[in-house]
Amino acid sequence: MKRALLLITIVAGVIIVFVGISWIMIQSTEPGALINRLQSCDPQERKDILLFLNAGSSDAVPALLAAIGDRENFSELRADLVEVLYQIYSRVADPRIEEAMGEFLKDPDVVFRRRAINCHSLYTPRSKHELALPCLDDKDPEVRAKVYMMFNTWGDINEELRETLLPYALQDWQHADNADLKYFAHLLVGREVTFRCEEATQLLQRNADVVGAEKMLRSALELDPENHRAKIRLVRHFLNIQQREKAIELAEEYGALLRIPLLPAAPVLDGDPTDEVWQKACKTEHPYLTTNRFITERAVAKTTTYLGHRDGVIYIASIAYEDNLDGLVVKKTIRDQPVFEDDCMEYFFDPDNSESTDYKFAINAGGAVFDRLGNDSSIDFPCEQAVKIFKDRGYWACEFSVPVAALVDKRKKETRKLTSESVWGISLLRARIQAPSEQCATWPTFGALQLHLFPIAIFEGAPPPETVVAAPAAEDTANAQEAKKE
Repeated sequence: MKRALLLITIVAGVIIVFVGISWIMIQSTEPGALINRLQSCDPQERKDILLFLNAGSSDAVPALLAAIGDRENFSELRADLVEVLYQIYSRVADPRIEEAMGEFLKDPDVVFRRRAINCHSLYTPRSKHELALPCLDDKDPEVRAKVYMMFNTWGDINEELRETLLPYALQDWQHADNADLKYFAHLLVGREVTFRCEEATQLLQRNADVVGAEKMLRSALELDPENHRAKIRLVRHFLNIQQREKAIELAEEYGALLRIPLLPAAPVLDGDPTDEVWQKACKTEHPYLTTNRFITERAVAKTTTYLGHRDGVIYIASIAYEDNLDGLVVKKTIRDQPVFEDDCMEYFFDPDNSESTDYKFAINAGGAVFDRLGNDSSIDFPCEQAVKIFKDRGYWACEFSVPVAALVDKRKKETRKLTSESVWGISLLRARIQAPSEQCATWPTFGALQLHLFPIAIFEGAPPPETVVAAPAAEDTANAQEAKKE
């Protein structure tokens, strides 16, 4: 009997101790208690507590809101807690958090506001982004930059919102000192320019509204007089309405015109572009990146290209300067492999200014060629190319030629001749793979395959249309090259 009582007493004691310890542990993991521990814990424990609070979801919301409302808590603590709240909201749209968002975004503590606007951008759906519009009046440039960054992630912005954002973006782009603020404000201005350019195209194509389209394009240029998209769209507007001379005049003014001369002789294509004849060619640089969708950015690498024509053949030579020529990426060796994934030169021709179908030639630093018409790479055009790497000169070079008569879709029985009236769309690009990886262009096209943004080219010295003769066949061109070498 005594032994049974003793056993019962021991078991009861263990239960009491277990319940006591459990109660203490439960109390110590209550959100309020955990938040209090954040004031003095080490970095690893701080990280663990924040993760625990985040996992607690809605159960932790009241304590988090109370702690954020207590401005005696230091800035970084409140900022960490508001991030936890936004992370909870991204999983469970708790109305208590949503009601507090407006207060978060106008909190007097700038450290807290910066974190709040960043979290608002990251963790809320688009339907809640407009809650951040009052932050456009925030005195802190980092907060305003985050607002612009947030709206720049939108695919489309409705007219009412564009009208709200634009005056602020113009002001900050033109007058702010903060580099990030200027950049993201400029992006929004660029979006508006893009919208107006697209609207002009619709006015012309759908409504045949020539006056309205030009007015829309000029309004885009008023927003950003140096915008390359607006400039080339205005040039092409005049091309589309058959005002060739006006288009050429504007293109020259804007730097979007290639005047390709008649060469005194055909260059020898041996990969070394130091022939004297290249000094008679049109010379152009590749100062622009092609990858930013809305604004122009500058390339790091230096690239120079020369263009000329003779006897119906287009000749191109490019010099790609490179500090680390041993780092050139050259993996493709067979024709029509994706050589554009290597260090290469890419030449795009839109002879009809169709803005829909182009001829592409890519030549990598090993001399391999990729060519296509539109999306069809099964056609091998009779081009010639030669590539050399000159370590003593600090560059690799590419020489290239293609007969104009070959740039046709034979399935359609087309013919093509070069004349003094010819106006082509031509885009010249260098793909640089090693860091900083970039696509360097003579004119920014704001993304790949934007034929409607190609600069234009004319061919000086070409015969007038009524006297033009057919370009020589590819075999004749090759024979002439061999004869010249001999």
